[in-house]
Amino acid sequence: MSKRLSPLTNIKNNLDSQHTELIINDDIPVSSYGTHLSRSGISTPVSCGYVEAFNVITVSSSKIFKTDSIFVSNMLSDDGDSGGPSFSFSGLASVTLKGILWGKFRTKKSS
Repeated sequence: MSKRLSPLTNIKNNLDSQHTELIINDDIPVSSYGTHLSRSGISTPVSCGYVEAFNVITVSSSKIFKTDSIFVSNMLSDDGDSGGPSFSFSGLASVTLKGILWGKFRTKKSS
């Protein structure tokens, strides 16, 4: 790669006009319940929540999966957000990467 071209590792932040890109400065795994996290996705803007569980058991198409590398949080997400980063803020425009979003969590729409 050319020395003039250097990719930046950043996350799109469409909620703050002054800090539209969040620079990833580190990666540290989530290690405790109640950890405050944020995430960014294609379908929905940056949202935040808290870690609620570890070592999750998931059921999909009559198969049961248990994994030690998944944590559950209450951050809102929607179709198309999977694969987006989960992170914690380490400043107004910098973050520490914590994981990758898988699945979705929505609140029920009122009728």
